[in-house]
Amino acid sequence: MPVVKARGATKKLGPVNFGNNTVRFKAEDSHFKVHEDLICSFSKRLKIVLQHNRKNIEDDCSICHTLMDESKGNITFCRSDCGQNFHYKCQKKWTREQKTCPMCRATWENGHPELDVYFENLRLSAVQKYIDWIYSRGSLDCLDHSDDSLDNHSKRREFFENALYLHTVGKTLEDDEFMERIARGIASAWAKIAPEPTSVNDIFGPTSSRFKAFINSLYMNPRIHESSRQLFVRGLIPNMRKTDDFPLRQTFLKDIAMGFLSMMEQKASMKDAYPEYLELVGEDEENGESEGGEGNEDDDSQSEDEMDIDLGASRNGEGSGL
Repeated sequence: MPVVKARGATKKLGPVNFGNNTVRFKAEDSHFKVHEDLICSFSKRLKIVLQHNRKNIEDDCSICHTLMDESKGNITFCRSDCGQNFHYKCQKKWTREQKTCPMCRATWENGHPELDVYFENLRLSAVQKYIDWIYSRGSLDCLDHSDDSLDNHSKRREFFENALYLHTVGKTLEDDEFMERIARGIASAWAKIAPEPTSVNDIFGPTSSRFKAFINSLYMNPRIHESSRQLFVRGLIPNMRKTDDFPLRQTFLKDIAMGFLSMMEQKASMKDAYPEYLELVGEDEENGESEGGEGNEDDDSQSEDEMDIDLGASRNGEGSGL
């Protein structure tokens, strides 16, 4: 099976070596073959699964005693307990005479040529876009939008659906950089559609609980950079005031409050967002009785599954096939 590579224009970020080993992982009924070193440099989860014992590349090659530089040649490593790195060319020459690791003398293993890594609940199109992105580090077409590309409900829904599926891939594979890219795309789109109160209802209305949970999860995710979180604070919360649906705002605030409680240890990252939260809560408490505070009963009946949807497989591999 050919290696899945990026399509279209690429963004050059200097020399990149993908390594010599490839692995396959499965989404829906399709297999994707990717370079192991490349995807492990992005995905913390696959790094743990495939290269958990690998040492950082920071020393000289133990065979030729010269500096190892990934930009100048492929580097391999011992898959036994020692995890030592070597120049790929040096290791190939070494194993022509000895089939052992130069450091620990364990039998040399040449990677995982037949290994299949399977994750459930990943959309095929989103996985393909993710693989294109890690090879190119270019744009994500589904997150690029013009001023008129989000001008109706169906277009907005399609945009956020694509973002939801991409975010699920990033969260499942534990790729912080990709999740940050999705967060900035969402923030940019929200800045254009938030002035319309109907757009708030599209995402946070009672029939869109998956989107609401997605935005809440994204906003509260401690992995997302503070700059992206502040885009939400400046763009999302102030524009929530523009809708007349008071119970809807309260539901959102309740979810955010639960998120704050779950990340109290992240006080430094909460510092700027918390005053905005207090300001909005104070405004709603003052207007609660006059704007229909009794509407909270419907919101309280919302299932826990709707409020705390797990958008990716758990890290311990439950339901992932690992």
